[in-house]
Amino acid sequence: MFRSDLPDVPIGGATIVDILRAACEHHADRAAIIDDGSGTTTTYAQLGRAVDRFAAWLADHDCGRNDVVAVWAPNSSGWAGAAFGAMAAGCGVTGLSPLATDEEARRHLVDCDAKVLVAFSPFAARAHSMVGRTNVEHVVAFGPGPVPAGVAPIDDVMADTGASVDLDVVREDDLALLPYSSGTTGMPKGVELTHGSLVSTLRQTAAVIEPTADDVFLAVAPFPHIMGAVLTLLLPLSAGATVLAMPRYNGDTFTESCVRHGVTCYIVAPPMAPLFVVHPQLDPANLPGVRFICFGGAPLPADHEDAIAARYPGVLVGQGWGMTELGVAATSPRFDGRRRPGSVGRLLPDTELRVVDPDTGADLDIDTVGELWVRGPQVMRGYRNRPEETATILTEDGWIRTGDLGSIDADGFVFIVDRIKDLIKVKGYQVAPAELEAVLVSHPQVRDAAVVRAERDSREVPIGFVVADPDADLDVLRSWFAEQVAPYKVVHELHRVDALPRNPSGKLLRRELQDAASLPVGT
Repeated sequence: MFRSDLPDVPIGGATIVDILRAACEHHADRAAIIDDGSGTTTTYAQLGRAVDRFAAWLADHDCGRNDVVAVWAPNSSGWAGAAFGAMAAGCGVTGLSPLATDEEARRHLVDCDAKVLVAFSPFAARAHSMVGRTNVEHVVAFGPGPVPAGVAPIDDVMADTGASVDLDVVREDDLALLPYSSGTTGMPKGVELTHGSLVSTLRQTAAVIEPTADDVFLAVAPFPHIMGAVLTLLLPLSAGATVLAMPRYNGDTFTESCVRHGVTCYIVAPPMAPLFVVHPQLDPANLPGVRFICFGGAPLPADHEDAIAARYPGVLVGQGWGMTELGVAATSPRFDGRRRPGSVGRLLPDTELRVVDPDTGADLDIDTVGELWVRGPQVMRGYRNRPEETATILTEDGWIRTGDLGSIDADGFVFIVDRIKDLIKVKGYQVAPAELEAVLVSHPQVRDAAVVRAERDSREVPIGFVVADPDADLDVLRSWFAEQVAPYKVVHELHRVDALPRNPSGKLLRRELQDAASLPVGT
């Protein structure tokens, strides 16, 4: 068993409501959230009032502990006010993807048994259609534009004269956040994160990221996803920092917004890495205050990490690793000047790691690849209403079986190899798709790549998909690839695609490619 070398942090003892209430009091006049979409700024005092008013409205409508409030909106101050107001009333919060179809939204609302749905005004009519098809009783809308009858406009909610709720009613073992796992290895599942576990997570991540009130955090990762909700919203707000909330990535305005608002802290998905390597507007001279550029949600090739670090000397550049079930993270880069390009950093405070042989269950030593198990105060309470699935991933003594293959070196740096379920068995060998993907993207004509398992002639083979330059010859590319790897690792087929399917946090949706790979060649 390996344990973080960092000093322990206080565990629990407070709620997210306590943390945010203190921030709103201590930083009342500072900018809490800048809405990049509308250009409006919400101060901490304004955020605190919105939280208080929405919590009072929920209490007046018999919504409180053990109820779930869903938010269906892009990143915005409205998302934050609704989510934290729900927490202040004692409710748990779940976020629906702004890209969700009506049927996806319905399934999500039914699964979590949401009682209240808060929606961005352009989604209001669709949100109202969920009444009667789910257990949603009330719909609230914020943002520009009219709302249909039966939907409460946010202005009416803010004008509610109900008494403020008793914030002390919220307990640290209450459900605070209910994000859904990405569903890349199964149907999405609600992950129950309590106030106590989230407060511990904030302290763990703050110990290595060191946010300050002078920071400006980019929030382009969607708030319904764990990286967006915790690392780019909760963490900066807990420190009195400013959040630049982007409703979506827009290549035409993204870099200009980052420069104009003086973003100092970037926590983004690897597909955005090329911007930091070559984009002229993101030249270090235009970002004098930038402190760190960190990647998560998917692997970042070591050479990309090195290129960014070379362009931004003195800036912390690295990767972190975690999962929704871990409250966001188990590892992170640090400000101590030590790097291992390609690693996902070192363990957070109060975090333990085991490297386990997937076949025998035996613990493995340093520099040996096995399944990574994690234990710490950030671990989820369990999957919502899924005790059997909870038991398959969470042991009785608190270890999360992550399903990730990796290793740890003598200095505590963790390396991820692949997902256990993604491994391909070729002629008795275990082939890791991530290894082959890293080789493919190292070719100058390949911008993105994925490798999945397929069955051909009753045997497993690797199938490759690439986003490549228009003039790239796939036969030549496959021949080049064959020279880089052992014969059993050569891709059986190589297909060109316009883009790879990824979720909003950047994680590859292998199931979609798996379905495509199962089709006969040429379909």
